[in-house]
Amino acid sequence: MKSFGLLVGISCLSLAMTVAAVGPVAAQTLAADVARMLVGEYDSEQQMLEDKANNVPREMAHAQINRSFVATEAPAVSDIVLVWTTAYAADPWLFDRGEFMVWTFSENTDGDGVVMSPRRF
Repeated sequence: MKSFGLLVGISCLSLAMTVAAVGPVAAQTLAADVARMLVGEYDSEQQMLEDKANNVPREMAHAQINRSFVATEAPAVSDIVLVWTTAYAADPWLFDRGEFMVWTFSENTDGDGVVMSPRRF
């Protein structure tokens, strides 16, 4: 299980993030590398432990959340597609807009960078 901190950082990004690269081949390689790095499960257990150690009041403490990035093939959507899912330990029926998102990776219009864009359903 990976650190939830990385995932929180990703979710704080704007809806489309551009990452600099050099040329179209480098942009495609960078997109594949970033997608490969993100695939996996993330859990908020560390945040919960820190809350407990710091005596954070229960109503302000983090809940246990598990998020996953799964690579999927959807060539009609994009060459690189990740699906993001969310599960809440306290209430498996809890739903929010970020529970299921499809992230696509594409070259920017100049061909020298990568755009990572989430789509919510």
